[in-house]
Amino acid sequence: MKKLMLPLLALLLVSCAISDNLSDLVAAFGNQSQTFSSDFEGPGLFDAYSDPEGLVESEFRNGGLELTIHEEEVYFWIYPDVVTPKNISVQVDVIYVQGDPETGAGIICNYNYENDYGIYFEITFDGYYVIFKETEAGWETIEDFTFTDLVNSSGANRIKAVCDNGSYDFYINDEIVSSFAETTTLGDEIALYGYTYFTPESVIRFDNFYAEGLE
Repeated sequence: MKKLMLPLLALLLVSCAISDNLSDLVAAFGNQSQTFSSDFEGPGLFDAYSDPEGLVESEFRNGGLELTIHEEEVYFWIYPDVVTPKNISVQVDVIYVQGDPETGAGIICNYNYENDYGIYFEITFDGYYVIFKETEAGWETIEDFTFTDLVNSSGANRIKAVCDNGSYDFYINDEIVSSFAETTTLGDEIALYGYTYFTPESVIRFDNFYAEGLE
């Protein structure tokens, strides 16, 4: 058995609000090509964050945005403070830094930041991917934990989610691993996240974020 079902794991949830940088908002709204990018060298689309309760923190270091999660079974969401299209392609490098390789990292499409509803695309650094959704009814697995040789246990993994009018594709290191249709109405935004399963003090680094609106 790989892991317990996700509803049993989601015990502690922490979300992170991101930058109020006005110049980013102006740049995004003036961007007719509907593209958004960040190299995570410093504040911009995303910002650093420290949880007052000490559960999580994010910091720009080592050329990316590193998420540190101090407790097990904790989600840590980060999202850009710009309006992004509902139909969108999102890609980012995720790098395992510290902790148990079962630590997860992923992208959320059709995200609703008020209640964390959305379609979650995740890899774990021990070689698995999983896709699930959270709705008012709770967590529902779309594709259960599946082993793949495409995941690098060390170094960067390029993950991409294409979310286009109810059709979804998930890529790991430029190879498609899943395609499906989903008609549930959720939210209109995007987010990135990390998740600790059974080991605290996990660190994940995000780098080279790029998103593009789809017509």
